[in-house]
This record gives sequence, C-alpha cells and structure tokens, in this order.
Amino acid sequence: MLPHSLILKRNAKWSEEQCQEVEAIAKDFTVSTEQLEAMATYFVQQMQEGLKHENSPDLAMIPSFITGRPNGHERGNYLALDLGGTNLR
Repeated sequence: MLPHSLILKRNAKWSEEQCQEVEAIAKDFTVSTEQLEAMATYFVQQMQEGLKHENSPDLAMIPSFITGRPNGHERGNYLALDLGGTNLR
C-alpha cells in the first residue's frame, strides 16, 4: 500500500496546498504498526472472554464448534453455507 502522500501527489488536479490539507487530516487516521497490534490483541482477548461467558457484556460470542480446516486432502462433494447475521448464501 502506498503512503497517502504518494497517492495524493498523483492527482494532478490538486494543488500542493490541497494535498497538504488532506495529509494533515489523514494523519489523524493513521495507525502505527504497534497500535494496530495492540488493537488486534485487545480484540482477540475480548473474543476469548466473550466465548467464556454466556452473557458477556462486552463482546458476546457464539461458539462455532468447527474443529478443523480444509487441508487440501479432502475427497468427495462438499456444500458450504454462509449463515451470516443478515444473509444466507
């Protein structure tokens, strides 16, 4: 992924001042690798807590009971259903 400053400079319609304004705004939304790792760790902890308690106040989770993943050695026919909260695919 390119830094936003490089993407902005490719837009020839924008002045340097406009690019700087957008960069200043975008800075507020920039997340460092350390911050992203901390957020991911926190999110995983909250999911684990949600699975421990039936009525978790923070992040309720429903166990999937899936015990394995495909490894490429499967044989036969399979049907996959996506039973999301909004759609059935």
